Amino acid sequence: MADISKIVTLDNTTYNIKDATARTAKADKVANATSGNFAALDSNGNLTDSGHKHSDYALKVDIASAYIYRGSVSTYEDLPSTNLTAGDVYNVETDGQNYAWTGTAWDALGGSFSIDYITSSDVDEICV
Repeated sequence: MADISKIVTLDNTTYNIKDATARTAKADKVANATSGNFAALDSNGNLTDSGHKHSDYALKVDIASAYIYRGSVSTYEDLPSTNLTAGDVYNVETDGQNYAWTGTAWDALGGSFSIDYITSSDVDEICV
């Protein structure tokens, strides 16, 4: 490819672009790459083998049943019993608990609590 030179001015700064071959060049292949691995860039920006395959990562279907907040209800008895998906979570206002649907039953995830008084030394003991 022929060498192309061009003067470009941008925001009152002049640039001399001397070689347009870089923008059309193809990336080199990674030497000693393992078939099926993803490519990566090293700290110098060079193409390298990542050492990871697609099977090293979770698929969307593998994480689709994560907890999904659906809303609040007044009492445990008000939790829905139809049109549920495993991972649906509701807050029950009367007991302050969050409940997750397991696919067959409601499972209490934990609730809220209040601390009326605590000293710094109490906190230090808890957070060791």
